[in-house]
Amino acid sequence: MWNKKIHLVSFLILLHCAKNNIETAAEASKETPQQNVQVNFEAKVGTAVFSCSTASYTNIGSSNSTVSPKDFRFYIHDLRLVKADGTEVTVTLTQDGVYQYKNLAFMDFENATSLCSAQGTSGTHKVVTGTIAASEALAFSKIRFRVGVPSDLNHLNAATQPAPLNVTYMFWTWTTGFKHFVAEFDTPNFTPFYAHVGSIDCTGFVPNMTCDYPNRPDIELSYTYGQTVVADAKQVYAGMDFTIANTASTQPGCHSDRTDPECKVILNNFGLHFTYTGSSTARGLTAGNVTPQQYNSPGQTVFRVE
Repeated sequence: MWNKKIHLVSFLILLHCAKNNIETAAEASKETPQQNVQVNFEAKVGTAVFSCSTASYTNIGSSNSTVSPKDFRFYIHDLRLVKADGTEVTVTLTQDGVYQYKNLAFMDFENATSLCSAQGTSGTHKVVTGTIAASEALAFSKIRFRVGVPSDLNHLNAATQPAPLNVTYMFWTWTTGFKHFVAEFDTPNFTPFYAHVGSIDCTGFVPNMTCDYPNRPDIELSYTYGQTVVADAKQVYAGMDFTIANTASTQPGCHSDRTDPECKVILNNFGLHFTYTGSSTARGLTAGNVTPQQYNSPGQTVFRVE
């Protein structure tokens, strides 16, 4: 008798599992068909492609200085393609285990050779891959993305995170967050000039911190599918006078700090507001108060499409 009951229970369990499998398969068949897409990125210095083996680039900054390459890397997230009617199509990123994680992509243009060998890596990443609905025509008028690491990932320990959040050089210990954008060149009076954009004035407990200055510019560009998004180091440094020595008691170049006069030009070129709280007047600055912008950076000049 007990054996019959056991067999009956077993049969009912198997029947239930089979039903669930059929329902799961049916649900899977209802998923939206996807198509692969890719967005090409390139790093340039004016019209010249960034290369670790290029000895120098000329006419940089307001001083028309000659500079040499050291590093060029940045994160982007929230990649969207925009249709003519303004509808956004979010790109679901391919999880490649190296450069793309969740909605974050790490763009890497140095290869740890020649002039860039100090803290770089041998691999490069210039193409963001992902998917959108197969029903979407590849006809877009704009592209949008945010520069940097999103807040929910920004305050994690780089030493224990999956790629690409494990690039320890991109992590700022002093502000417990990542460098959203890194450009480094040897220049007159700066060896090198660090252009490091990242979130500052962060409070709270890891990982749930908030930052008064997130410094994640939201980029919007006119775009036709297949074109290349260019990040231009010459535009990062546009307006910078390299004949003036680095401000005393500050790190070389700009590290997004509000006491650093060199940051005004750099952050403004990303369309970000800069609030100066230091005392140096070497670059014509006086202490003042400017309301910070988190996103919506229409004044940026660093990125363009070709």
